[in-house]
Amino acid sequence: IMAPVELDKETDSPADRLEIGDGRCYDLVDGVLVERHMGSISSWVGGELHARLRDYCRTHHFGWVFVADAGFNCFDRKTVRYPDVSVVKYGRLPGEQLPAGHMEIPPDFVAEIVSPHDRADELEEKLLDYRDAGVRMVWCIYPARGIARMHRPDRTITEVAEDEYLDGENVLPGFRVRLGDLFPHHPPIDPSAPSV
Repeated sequence: IMAPVELDKETDSPADRLEIGDGRCYDLVDGVLVERHMGSISSWVGGELHARLRDYCRTHHFGWVFVADAGFNCFDRKTVRYPDVSVVKYGRLPGEQLPAGHMEIPPDFVAEIVSPHDRADELEEKLLDYRDAGVRMVWCIYPARGIARMHRPDRTITEVAEDEYLDGENVLPGFRVRLGDLFPHHPPIDPSAPSV
């Protein structure tokens, strides 16, 4: 368990606290570093979703798609969140220029891939931050349970099973993906292939 690391100077920036160089991944939440739990399955699912969203955004000239190392400092000066996947619609960034550091506007869309090691209270706090910041759609994907939940700003939630579709609704118009297609599947084993 980490000791709280608080911002104690007006000149401190979130970047100052996040650059601690210990090789772990953190969010900064109200001035406290909170470790982000990563795993191979959640990384795979996030990569699959990112690839599909990237293709969608390129085809429809829709927006910027980010992976988990893009930070958003749109909550307050003591909080930076790193969604697993996020989308910012074109037309929202001044001059359509990406900032060198953290984004200071909320993404339009966020996906969080929930690991078995993620704490429920930390996930709920993250969801509240996203809603309060104005994120228009959040998908929480639970690979271990084979479900996902679509969270909207009006507090409605839709649960999706593995054989059902996640839908971008009015946030990502026309974007749909079958939940099970984001999960890793074992390739068939070819008995004639040489062993390594």
